[in-house]
Amino acid sequence: MRKYKDSENFGLKSGEILTHKGKYVEVFSRKSGKRLYSLNGKFLGSIGHKEFKEACIPLDECIFIKDMSSWKLLSYEGEKICESISKIDFLRNFPEYMVLYKFRGQIAIYSVAGECILEFGNYGELISARKNICLFKDITGKIKVFDLKEKKFLQDSFEECISTLGGYYLKNSGGYNFLNEETAKIEFQVDAFYFVDFYKNRNVIGGSFGFDELYKNGHCGIVAKYHPWYNKSKYIVKIILPIEYKKIEFNENGIKAYKEDEITTYSYSAIYNKYFAQEYSEKEDKTTQEDKNIEIKVFGSTVKFGETVYMFDKFLAIEDPNRNLTPCKCFSLNGTYLGNAGLIDDGENPAFPNIVATESWIAMGINSSGGCFGENWGNWIIHSYDGKAVVRKTFNNYEIYGNYYVFSYNLNYKVDSSRDNYIAVFNMKGEMILTLNNINRVEPKESYIKVVDFDDRVWIYNLKGKLVTKEGFDQKQITEIEDTIWVKQPNGYIMYNCLTGQKYQQNVDEIYKVDIYDSKLYKIHYQDHCGIYMYTGDFSVKSNIVGFKEIVPIKYNEIETKADYSKFKLFRALKGDCEEIYDLNGNLIATTES
Repeated sequence: MRKYKDSENFGLKSGEILTHKGKYVEVFSRKSGKRLYSLNGKFLGSIGHKEFKEACIPLDECIFIKDMSSWKLLSYEGEKICESISKIDFLRNFPEYMVLYKFRGQIAIYSVAGECILEFGNYGELISARKNICLFKDITGKIKVFDLKEKKFLQDSFEECISTLGGYYLKNSGGYNFLNEETAKIEFQVDAFYFVDFYKNRNVIGGSFGFDELYKNGHCGIVAKYHPWYNKSKYIVKIILPIEYKKIEFNENGIKAYKEDEITTYSYSAIYNKYFAQEYSEKEDKTTQEDKNIEIKVFGSTVKFGETVYMFDKFLAIEDPNRNLTPCKCFSLNGTYLGNAGLIDDGENPAFPNIVATESWIAMGINSSGGCFGENWGNWIIHSYDGKAVVRKTFNNYEIYGNYYVFSYNLNYKVDSSRDNYIAVFNMKGEMILTLNNINRVEPKESYIKVVDFDDRVWIYNLKGKLVTKEGFDQKQITEIEDTIWVKQPNGYIMYNCLTGQKYQQNVDEIYKVDIYDSKLYKIHYQDHCGIYMYTGDFSVKSNIVGFKEIVPIKYNEIETKADYSKFKLFRALKGDCEEIYDLNGNLIATTES
């Protein structure tokens, strides 16, 4: 197992995602796009959001990265191979070579391993490329042949180029020269040639044939091109009949060759057995596992090939590429193992670890069946960043109420009557506020915590987790108003201060919230009259409604509210035949009373 030296964590910041690509590392930032690094942490280049698909081309031993309007070619160790490249072409069917272009028309040829085969120069137009051959046409129309294996041009130049299976026929003053694409050599020269019709080509063991009829000095012969099926780009070229016959015929069974009074017959299978059988072999599997064995270190944690790292403020999560079988493993920034988390995956957006994190702890949602699941369902464990359990319980649900996390566990969560329940309440900093057993639900409010038991009774706790009320209230008999709980009585309400637990008898028959956004105004009914009061929360001030300030006195038969969207929100109070208008501060601004 090869491991690389310290990489300084690839500049990874909270909210970024790192992926081990085998030969390099990719870091994704929602703000700036992608950054690429060598496995040793050397910066290779960056890619903006709009360029993701076309700005990075990884190869076997090197990588192309878009740099503004041009490309640069680097090794995976960060060594610069070539830059200021305007265009890249990979040779069709022969991906081991690539043609690079400069802005001034210069051309170079490199291997995909980053080796320079032909330095940048003005060689003319690249008109064709095959296996180990590139053909250039210069400004005079002459065709030059470049041997990719030997890294040199052939001495001869040619007037015409005709492509065929396995190579080219190149014309010069001496006739047509057959250039073998496999060997990059001139194999033979003829006066003329003729492509045998495709339908006469024959399939044989492990491949197929193509034939050309050759003519020279008044005689003819045959060259066969055998194409083994295990290698789509390979043709084996051999002259199977020398150029010494007067006539050659092809039929369904084979070939007839006429020489003077002699006729010779060749079957396709006999041709294969004599000339090509020894050439057939199965395709070799050259797949290497070397890249998959390279590990890197990120904040003390080992990251293997294909794994993705999600970076958070105080920890990181490492996702195995086989996400349905292996969950994310979570580690602190010093490499301490924290636990496993599943993945949130809706099938549309990128999957993300199912995690809740605070300053003090990390809650990891895991699923015993091994699959993916949604945010609010799973088996949750809560650990501190030193790997210790904060609560020695496993939860199966969590919810957010304002600034609080409520984790709960219910063995029979689908049955409302089940009382085997456990609940833990935390604030956003991760401080534990309250833990309760056999409780139906907890609903944290802004200034207190409401707890409902399985008898549907309400209990009040303060924000430090201390019980405020010594008795529970029937959920059906209470009204929640700001920091108070109002319990219905035969002769009005008893109001409980949720902050102190103090209780007050309120001379109120009914109380309703006034439907004005973000106000603390309430309509109060008492002894067949109504008024408007504002909640102040000051229980020390003497008032007929404790904790409230009078806005409109309780003396009217009905009070209507009207929102004047230009300037005012007004109350219309009715008493007998009289109408009076109040503003929100309780000022009487109009009346019909004489």
